[in-house]
Amino acid sequence: MSFDMPGQLRLYFFYMDIQITSQIFKEGKTYVAYATELDVSSCGDTRQKAERNLIEAVRLFLDEAEKMGTLDQILQESGYPLRAPSLR
Repeated sequence: MSFDMPGQLRLYFFYMDIQITSQIFKEGKTYVAYATELDVSSCGDTRQKAERNLIEAVRLFLDEAEKMGTLDQILQESGYPLRAPSLR
């Protein structure tokens, strides 16, 4: 297993700009990308695919948390500032 230095990824979720720290390492022939703050990971057969798949996995994770009503709690526990209440 070989590790790369942590990097920063940025994604936009609804109206939030979320930066995540990613660690990418190679396990056999597969690259694994891990978002440390959210404890979400994904993989791919290249570093770039693993990173793209991680971004998609984080989006799906946050989308599901929004649907379940736990997004604010997850973001707060992960060290992100609380977002403004939505106007629904």
